[in-house]
Amino acid sequence: MTLNENSGSSSSYPISYINKITFQSGDLVVETQSSTDNFSIGGVRNLVFGQIITETEDIEQAVQELSAYPNPCGDVLNISQNTTGARYFIYDLNGSLIQSDKAFSRINVSNLTTGVYFLQLVGQTNTQTLKLIKK
Repeated sequence: MTLNENSGSSSSYPISYINKITFQSGDLVVETQSSTDNFSIGGVRNLVFGQIITETEDIEQAVQELSAYPNPCGDVLNISQNTTGARYFIYDLNGSLIQSDKAFSRINVSNLTTGVYFLQLVGQTNTQTLKLIKK
């Protein structure tokens, strides 16, 4: 991790040596195995963590992990991709929970009245909220 200050100076810490990073009393505190350093929040330009994201393909795959179709739907909504361990939640426009359960490849929505809902799919690696239109 590299901490860049507004003054132009910077401090670098190997991630494996950082025990804890906290924000307290207007300071950024970096605790390592051998020292504790305080930095004024107002003086910190940015924190750069290297090698946290290795490839954008990993992000794209996670974002596309769950999707629902057809939309608008009739009595059945299909869930594509990986539904292992996923759950779904259907909310009305007032934010009230209408229906929820484990997500399988097909969700029975025949009990929903015609209208607009929000479908939240919660997978192992991401959460996706879609506007759902029931015919």
